[in-house]
Amino acid sequence: MSGQWLFHRSFTVLSLVFIILRPSVLSAADLQEVYVLSESAVALVQRRHIQEAVMAAEHAYAICKAELSPEHPWRITCLQMLAELYRYDERYDKAEEFYKQFIQFQNSDLPSGLLDKALALNNLATIYHEQQQFDKAQFYYNQAFCIYQEMLGSSHQYTKNCLENINMLNIAMGSETIDADEIERRIIITGRNQ
Repeated sequence: MSGQWLFHRSFTVLSLVFIILRPSVLSAADLQEVYVLSESAVALVQRRHIQEAVMAAEHAYAICKAELSPEHPWRITCLQMLAELYRYDERYDKAEEFYKQFIQFQNSDLPSGLLDKALALNNLATIYHEQQQFDKAQFYYNQAFCIYQEMLGSSHQYTKNCLENINMLNIAMGSETIDADEIERRIIITGRNQ
């Protein structure tokens, strides 16, 4: 999935949240600053200035963190943006921290929230995969796959990409590749044994 698409989607959501929620949550000046910083981060990513984008996003997140609860949509959107930026900047420890926070606080009651959570799970798994932490990678890939399979079906590209990631992980671990039915069977068995 394109990083640019994710950033555009994140900030489209952020912009809508600004309009829908009462502006009294943040001062008008803070609201404007978070919006400008977020838009700047998107523009900097498009120009491949990742470190500058990280700085802008960190500033936006600091404002949200100081004023908003951990569950607030603006703060959650900033978490997602920072996790992605840290991953692109290969700051995997920070990316892991922010993905986990995003997963924890993301509202999964809405279909779009659940799909965002699946994306974060998949990206967190990718970080573990790249660091050869295969057990952790497998755990998060499986969670992402279950969400994609349930929400989008096996023919959707996100589900196929996640299955491909799982099979690339299996190859790296010296295991055989598997299909979607086998993943579901293994997850059910694992769930019964816990």
